[in-house]
This record gives sequence, C-alpha cells and structure tokens, in this order.
Amino acid sequence: MATDPWSGVLATRRARWEATRTVNDVLRRAGHPARVDVGSGPWVVRSGTGAAALADTVTDVWRRLVAVRPIDEAHLADPGDASRSPVVLAVLDAARHVSARGVATQRTE
Repeated sequence: MATDPWSGVLATRRARWEATRTVNDVLRRAGHPARVDVGSGPWVVRSGTGAAALADTVTDVWRRLVAVRPIDEAHLADPGDASRSPVVLAVLDAARHVSARGVATQRTE
C-alpha cells in the first residue's frame, strides 16, 4: 500500500473514517458530484456517474476527485477551532498540498 506524508495520522480505521467524512463534507459544500467511501482497504472514490477508483492515500483521493471536477480553494479553508482534530487538519493540508502543485484545485476570483 502506498503512503504519503499524512499516512501516519490516517493509519487507524477511526482516522480513515473521520478523513472520509471530512472529504465528503468538503465535496458537499463545493457542490461536487463525487463521494468517497472507506472500508478496511483503500478509499473508493465514486465519480457521481457510477465510475469508481481506488486510492491508497489521501493525496490520491484528492487527485482522483479533481480529475472529476476541480474544487475551489475556498472550500479547503481551516475549519476553525471546533474541528481542529489532527485528522481534519491532515486531510485539508493534503488537499492544499495537491492544490499548490497545480493538480487539485482552481481559485475563482
């Protein structure tokens, strides 16, 4: 299984479930058609059209999601004190990392 800089934070089932919930919350706020599921193995990224792809890391999750549709950076903002768990911060940091590489998101002015 592949790893990324956030894999340590997301190593437990509970953390991966929380990461999935966080990603899906971002997708809902952004009006994105895709959704993410997780079980005992890799994440499953569902495009909204029935297509699905597996992702071993949260970086791969974000890359696959933006292949469906870009996500505006405004939806990746810090969630504030109420949601500052290490998992939430890792998920959003990974999304911003992918964005900084020009792969994940687009900024709308």
